[in-house]
Amino acid sequence: MKKLKRTIITLLFIAIIMSSHTGCGFVKAFKEFGQVNSTTDVTTYGDFPTTKYGYEIKPYTDNILPPKIEDFFAVEEYYFAYCDAPYMHEVYLEVSIDDEEKYTEYVAELLANKETESFFYNADYQEYVLTDVLRSTESNWVEKSEIQKILFNDNENKIIFISLLVLHQDSPFYQEDFVYFEKFNIPCVGDYYDGTRVWKYKVNELPYLY
Repeated sequence: MKKLKRTIITLLFIAIIMSSHTGCGFVKAFKEFGQVNSTTDVTTYGDFPTTKYGYEIKPYTDNILPPKIEDFFAVEEYYFAYCDAPYMHEVYLEVSIDDEEKYTEYVAELLANKETESFFYNADYQEYVLTDVLRSTESNWVEKSEIQKILFNDNENKIIFISLLVLHQDSPFYQEDFVYFEKFNIPCVGDYYDGTRVWKYKVNELPYLY
């Protein structure tokens, strides 16, 4: 009986620990059980659902991503992932445009005189930033963050669209779970843009939530 009681107490303790850390990114193996929905199938581009808890993805993506995959796009990489709870999404679309004139025309139309600046982690790119808020720990845990931007590489006629959101402060995601952070080897918050673009947690909202 005592052995059974100890077993029950142990199981209850484990259950409490697990319940306090549940979520899509708790362990990478959790992804295999369908808690993170992801695809690299570009034919599904634009199919950004409302999560089962009512969070809408499209209000974010509509502000930075192209409405469709244009005929003149050569898609280099596409990745879309989202999690219902805790909420996150990442849409990463990397395209090139072979025709120099078409590339110049498309970028000019896309920017419409918006300001750009050199991308800190790769000087070959210019970036147009709608939001650029990364909150992470030295252990590379990503907390409440929002990054929506477009990168342009005029040497390669390449354009990268990024829409990334982690809605909660205690979300169990690693930076390596995101294509954007891995692609450009973006380090933890302590070194990110020397801290100049790090949102300091003062209120319970991100600066650009809808």
